[in-house]
Amino acid sequence: MAQHLTLMAMSLIYQFVGVVLILTGLPLFWTPIPVGLILIAAGLALIVSNSNRARDGVRALRCKHHRLDKWLCKAERIVPHPFNRILQQTETDTVTDGWERLRD
Repeated sequence: MAQHLTLMAMSLIYQFVGVVLILTGLPLFWTPIPVGLILIAAGLALIVSNSNRARDGVRALRCKHHRLDKWLCKAERIVPHPFNRILQQTETDTVTDGWERLRD
């Protein structure tokens, strides 16, 4: 029971840190060196990796917007390990043949 509460508390802390990173990254996104993009990506990764609702939201966006889905599939191949695992958690089941997604 205590371990479950600890995991829930850590998940909430990670989600809070993710929101803080996103809010910090928004104004920095427009600077000549877009440090904000890195902060926003890290914040989104923290939120998606710790929230079922966020994963479902990203999955729904990927189903609705096929160009976004293709872009994220390409991103899975080039991002570092922890980030590609997070992107794989949001994959959709709409395309049964992986070659169609990799073609573009």
